[in-house]
Amino acid sequence: MATAHTKTPVNPAKLKALTERVALEVSEGRLPSAQVAVGHGGELVSFETFGDAHPSTRYRLQSVSRPFIAGALWKVVDEYGVDLRAPVSTWIPGFCAGITLEEVATHRAGLAYAPLGAKRMATRESRLEAMSRWQPDPETRGHIQFSLTSTGWVIWEIVETVTGLPLPDFLAQRICGPLGLTAQLAVPVDQQGDVAPMVLLGEAGDELDPWGPWYLDPADVLARGEPSHSMVATAADVAMHYQGMLHSDVWSREIVNEGIRVWAREPAYGPIEHGGTDHPISMGLFVTLRGDSWQQGWMPATGSPETFGHGGAPCQQSFCDPVTGLSFAFLTNGYPASGYALDRWGKNLSAVLLDLAGDLI
Repeated sequence: MATAHTKTPVNPAKLKALTERVALEVSEGRLPSAQVAVGHGGELVSFETFGDAHPSTRYRLQSVSRPFIAGALWKVVDEYGVDLRAPVSTWIPGFCAGITLEEVATHRAGLAYAPLGAKRMATRESRLEAMSRWQPDPETRGHIQFSLTSTGWVIWEIVETVTGLPLPDFLAQRICGPLGLTAQLAVPVDQQGDVAPMVLLGEAGDELDPWGPWYLDPADVLARGEPSHSMVATAADVAMHYQGMLHSDVWSREIVNEGIRVWAREPAYGPIEHGGTDHPISMGLFVTLRGDSWQQGWMPATGSPETFGHGGAPCQQSFCDPVTGLSFAFLTNGYPASGYALDRWGKNLSAVLLDLAGDLI
């Protein structure tokens, strides 16, 4: 266990309640390990590790990866003059006609299930070949439906085309390195020793869902760096990445404000395990926003409407509230066979941790 504290307006008693709630899940055997981190004022306020892990242990972020990919997109838009309203074919010749980068970044391109399996992830050539055959779903084109893998790869390709750096190198050199983070995309197999293994929750005989997060379990697949889910990081990395968005010179204030404003708001298509909702949600540029609704399950009811971030499988959570200045991350490596903790326990745990974290000030 490791903790860092600085002088902040964070309420110590509330912080204690938050970390004790995470500790309880591990001590009672419901999770194999967990990390929780809180940032404020550009500093790491609290960082604790519980269970079979160390402070240096990194976790597969699953969809908590997306704010990192969003940060790369924002930076390229800001510094290279990339036009969000331009068609993606500007950078990827032959890409689906008319689909804009804005539609991709707000999950409105109709490409939620565009295929790009583990084998085709391996090379740029095979990825581009797969993209050339994608066709948008006419029913969901123009509407919010969270893309499982496709949009992250589109952002990778645009970053690489514009900057000459593959997305993992761009993140390392232009964002994670300057911020002093250990977060990484496309970790070579021989460097994955500090990555927490995925641990099955429930019965050993339960059949794993190969279309859920378990497809990232093999080391060689993790090494390919699927952008929307394959970042690895500590909870401290996640919390401090958000603090960097608020306080560092890695991003301009103007582009952060653009990234976290509401670009689209409506119920999300799709099943609940893929982010579908029966109530409106708000989208920024590759991040979710609390907006006027806290029902979506990824944001604290106790946060401001400006709160942004992303949750991820199995029940991992992260957010940043620019009004209070708080950032928060909860990571774990315990996964049900389905990959998603959407039962009563998982939903309650997510809601409790989010609301406790959002109420720290």
